Amino acid sequence: MQKVVGQRPPLLLVLGRAGAESAPEDLVTDTAMDLLRHIPYPLLVIPPAGWDAFPPCCLLLAVDGEPFSLVEYRGVLGQLLQAAQGTLSLVQVMDDGATPISAAAVLDTVRTNDLVNELANGALHQVHQNTVVGGILQEAAGQQADMLVVIARRHSLLGGWFHRSVTAQLLRESAIPVLVLPAAE
Repeated sequence: MQKVVGQRPPLLLVLGRAGAESAPEDLVTDTAMDLLRHIPYPLLVIPPAGWDAFPPCCLLLAVDGEPFSLVEYRGVLGQLLQAAQGTLSLVQVMDDGATPISAAAVLDTVRTNDLVNELANGALHQVHQNTVVGGILQEAAGQQADMLVVIARRHSLLGGWFHRSVTAQLLRESAIPVLVLPAAE
């Protein structure tokens, strides 16, 4: 795959999830995570029911408040929003024990990475929830989002054994398409 993609770099890769009866649920998630580990391109994973919502107009970017730096294909989100004349909201999920990160710091990280040209006032929704995945999916449903956008950070091999990836869980559980933007190492 790296050889094929290296010959003509794409804007993003698309992976469609087959219906539940034709493929194991973890097959797509494992394939997506493997692609993200080896190929530094944005990855769009489309669930079987997600095909009818294109082009997506209401996007929700999940952020954790930690700084990140994207690889060179950061412009894909802005291009998608412009082509679909879409809107972008942000969600940050915090559990009750978390120290809140200021909204200004979260928005600054998004702006620093040039993900979008501008963010509307009130674009960030800080949600309190027991699980990050549950909070993201709840906010997506509440906003009637057409697509989730997440930043995928690399984890060490040891960290991967003990860390249940939020990205992998979202790919497995989301009923809407998920655009994964790989962070630089």
